[in-house]
Amino acid sequence: MLLIDNVVPEDNDLDQFYNYIEKTRDYSHFRAWKKSEWIQMLELSGFEIVEWHRFVKTFQFDTWCNRMNLPQEEKNALNKYIANASEKIKTKFKIVIENNQVISFQGEAIIVKAVAN
Repeated sequence: MLLIDNVVPEDNDLDQFYNYIEKTRDYSHFRAWKKSEWIQMLELSGFEIVEWHRFVKTFQFDTWCNRMNLPQEEKNALNKYIANASEKIKTKFKIVIENNQVISFQGEAIIVKAVAN
């Protein structure tokens, strides 16, 4: 089995931030899992992890919001929330802001190769 999905950092504050912005942008979003949670779920479901790789994904804020047809008022509120994030969050997610407008940020994803036991 191959699994590719967005994941969140292991740090709970960073996890909560990322899941909040995803849920705000996409009402159907349930949760981006931590890498450790994915591995644990797979192993507990009878899979053996053969290999996995983490990679970064850069999100352009406008494009990211527009994919979900986010209303402008909600987009503005989300921009403000991200722009007002802590330095820890801005550093981790490499948030780029110009003239009080979020331009981009980085998330992470994993690809996991697993086999059923």
